[in-house]
Amino acid sequence: MRRSDYTRTHKRADRALYVLHWSRRRVYVGQSIDPKRRWREHRRGDWTELPSSMSLVLVAKNSTEVEAEDLEHAIRLVAHWLGYAVFAQPPGIVIGRMRQITWRRRWLAWKLFGKVHQVLKAAR
Repeated sequence: MRRSDYTRTHKRADRALYVLHWSRRRVYVGQSIDPKRRWREHRRGDWTELPSSMSLVLVAKNSTEVEAEDLEHAIRLVAHWLGYAVFAQPPGIVIGRMRQITWRRRWLAWKLFGKVHQVLKAAR
């Protein structure tokens, strides 16, 4: 069952944006209302190699799913700029070009650059 567009654009909640880390500078960026549950799901998921750690990048307070998706894409872009291979989904499909990067997401990436860089650097 597909969620309605109304729910995606109007239902507000605190959403955690996180990064899963693997060796050799590979990452996955995601969002969740319940990051602990999401970590457990990732650990028993379809990945060919399990992620080594998870870092919380930020919590988008009282945001919609669509607003959090903009932040998620911005974090992916920063990781891409820093030379990380960014996974799209299991079992490790790497995003080649950043196709869904709007000007808003690019602006958010510049705004988040320092914070994301710090998180990724600390996880190495």
